[in-house]
Amino acid sequence: MKKNPNPNGKIKGQPNAVDVYIGKQIRTARTFKGMSQGELGRLMGLTFQQIQKYEQGANRVSGARIVDLCRVLDEVPDYFLSDIPKEVMEQSPGYITFKENVEPINIEKPDFNRRETMELVKAYYNLPFHVRHSMLLTIKAAGKTQAEVA
Repeated sequence: MKKNPNPNGKIKGQPNAVDVYIGKQIRTARTFKGMSQGELGRLMGLTFQQIQKYEQGANRVSGARIVDLCRVLDEVPDYFLSDIPKEVMEQSPGYITFKENVEPINIEKPDFNRRETMELVKAYYNLPFHVRHSMLLTIKAAGKTQAEVA
């Protein structure tokens, strides 16, 4: 027998797929910064257990916590909230479907096991925030332009 979803978009006993995705983003940003869960928790005034729950998607991350995470991890909110795969959003009971005439672009997922990918990501995170943010906006704009040409 299937368990009924509750109002916060979770099936009883299972985390919401979007919360799990955001948790993975938190874990990735923390790992690239070389921080432990305990260190991140200390900087945010939380326990490592709370960070662990966020990273597993067991606890939902509020908007205020996202702002705190951005400050501590030197990220922008888009890092945690944009580019959520459609398959993940569709697993969330609160998902609002795309308009019929909008088809998301299917982008191949990066292989983080490749040395080249890790070197690129590490080099990116060694840049000052304002340079990273400008580069990110430029790359996203270039991607949109490429999609329009295709």
